[in-house]
Amino acid sequence: MKWLMAMVLAGGGYSMASSYKVQSSEKIMAQEAQDLVAEIARINRNRGEAGELATGLIASNHILAQAPSLKEVDWQATGYDFFAADDVGSCIIARASRRTLGPASTNLPPYSKLGFCANRFGAVEAYDKDGICRLECRQVARVLGGITIGQAGQ
Repeated sequence: MKWLMAMVLAGGGYSMASSYKVQSSEKIMAQEAQDLVAEIARINRNRGEAGELATGLIASNHILAQAPSLKEVDWQATGYDFFAADDVGSCIIARASRRTLGPASTNLPPYSKLGFCANRFGAVEAYDKDGICRLECRQVARVLGGITIGQAGQ
């Protein structure tokens, strides 16, 4: 009986350690994805200003993946699918969704709903708990030293 109790306790400890490892790994991947979304948005914003906003799923052959700061990214190993703008008129110019199929994927909630999006004005936000980007398309005015920079608008 003591042996059985020891096995149950050891199994519970293994489960907690395994859960912590998954949580820690997901947190690291999410931070890396958020950083990549910000960089993709920065590059795509510059392209948009030149009238060349990139669209679509980003893989190693995508135009944005050729940028010097993204050239070394192993897109399959990230655990996220990255996208440029949905179309050239889109305000959301970069996003990432947690991959649920294929390499480095998960179907475990809440991780399967993780993602990030960035708008034309540089704001980056996490998806809501349902896995939806709720980022608004407006620039928020900032006041620096009494001078207003930027303006509200669509």
